[in-house]
Amino acid sequence: MFFKNKHLVRFVTSLISAGILLGAFPLPAAAAGFSHKHTSSCYKEVTKTCSDHEISVGKETVYRQCPQCGVTGACYYETYTDVCKAGRVGSLYVGGTVTCNNCGYVLEKCDPSTRTHKYKEKELSCGMGGKEAATISVGASETGWTNKNVMVSCSVSISDPSFSLASAPYSFNGGGFGGTSSFEVSQNGSYSFTVMDSHGRTASESISVGNIDKEAPQVSLSKSTSEWTEEGLTISASASDALSGLADEAYSFSGGFSSNSSLFVTANGTYSVTVRDRAGNTASASIEISNIGRDPAIVAKEEEEKRRKEEEERKRKEEEERKKKEEEEKRKKEEEEKKRKAAEEEEKKKKQEDDPGKKESGEDKKDQDDDKKSSGGLSSLIGSIIGKKDEVKEEPEDVSENDTSGNDVSGNLIPFTEVKPTKTASDKKTDIKSDIAPEASDMGNSMSLWKRFSSLAASAKMFISGLALVLLAAVIFSSLNFVYTLKEGKVKPVAVARVKKDRKKLFVCIPSKPLEADKDYKVFYSLWSRLLKKDRAVIIDVDGHYPVRAANDGSSFVYNG
Repeated sequence: MFFKNKHLVRFVTSLISAGILLGAFPLPAAAAGFSHKHTSSCYKEVTKTCSDHEISVGKETVYRQCPQCGVTGACYYETYTDVCKAGRVGSLYVGGTVTCNNCGYVLEKCDPSTRTHKYKEKELSCGMGGKEAATISVGASETGWTNKNVMVSCSVSISDPSFSLASAPYSFNGGGFGGTSSFEVSQNGSYSFTVMDSHGRTASESISVGNIDKEAPQVSLSKSTSEWTEEGLTISASASDALSGLADEAYSFSGGFSSNSSLFVTANGTYSVTVRDRAGNTASASIEISNIGRDPAIVAKEEEEKRRKEEEERKRKEEEERKKKEEEEKRKKEEEEKKRKAAEEEEKKKKQEDDPGKKESGEDKKDQDDDKKSSGGLSSLIGSIIGKKDEVKEEPEDVSENDTSGNDVSGNLIPFTEVKPTKTASDKKTDIKSDIAPEASDMGNSMSLWKRFSSLAASAKMFISGLALVLLAAVIFSSLNFVYTLKEGKVKPVAVARVKKDRKKLFVCIPSKPLEADKDYKVFYSLWSRLLKKDRAVIIDVDGHYPVRAANDGSSFVYNG
């Protein structure tokens, strides 16, 4: 069964061959070339002069009499010895200097000097000392990022005329030796060449291939808003490539590539982007845009509001027409009544002119009635006028300027001064109660707030309802904490945060699901959280763990994922 698996047999065979080759031809320390192989003919004997000597100084003590001070005693004695540094000849004493220890007088003085000598030795004369006979170099056909296979090759540069390669000098990645020095590789990795010379020596050199990328980049599209908009919106591409990375001009929305990863659109439709990496691989993504335009709900609401206003305007005009018609009928009735009274007066005048006696008696009767009204009936007249006060407060009907008919008797009244009767204490109490009672009744037992609200006009209802909604939204927003990021200079909320507190710390609890790794975020604190934040440490808590790098301000952080 072992021999039926061809791949396993080939693998084991390759390992055995590589072991045999490595055992037979061990790699030298300098694996990038071959050294010159010296023979006896490369050396010759030469005579040279050695001048590499130095004076060695020694110190001793001798006893002498100083001719200067006459003292006999110990003196310093410096000895000088010639020494060959190479050790080719023995050391030689060349003299010394004696100095009086008492007065410093020099009794003996010697000027030391070094010597030279001749010697013979063998040295290389072939000119290849320390030089390589041949060097190995490897290279690839493509050094930049590519999505194709790469050719790797080996070359030998020979500098020694006596050097030569074996008949089958090249081995690739531990394989057998042959005459091929170039091989094609399809994936990244480290590859080695082994070269053999005519003496059986081997040298190796490796090359690392890491510029092959055959995988397409990852790309996705998103839009700046999902709400209805009349201004248009921005489509943004998010792309990445794990190997070669994205090209400098990686994005194409309309045929040409550029570094711009976003596109502003003002019409609905399907939009696509193509992204490329540095090796030339491409990938595409599409997105459907259908929220550019007016919000249908707002359009329907506006149409409904328009129909409502048209209906109100129609009813208002009908009411105006009805009132105008009633006023016209009333005016006609008043004119007819005026004409009737004028006819009666005319008829009365004619009768009085026809009967003078009756006229006189009528005038006397009229004078008597006037006297009664002016004397005894004055108070009753005042009472009747005061009693009709409520009727006078009513809105007068539309009467033409020249119309003097009707109930207007101001032209026939006699001027008088109203005499107010003196009120007693009981009358004043009654008046006070009558003044206060309606107000107390209005405060306690009048219609409820809902009835008052229902009795308001439609425009007033809409205003009060809108004001209540604005106040409610302001209260909710002032209590909201959320996490946001800046994109193209605009605030983009990504998550709602909760704030928990203890005595010394505030914990900002953030869901990790909408966050992206290695991205900057900030926390917006509500009005109430800002009051809580004072003099307290802020801890960013992302779903119960701490994969964030928080800044000192307590609101900026980087999510590590």
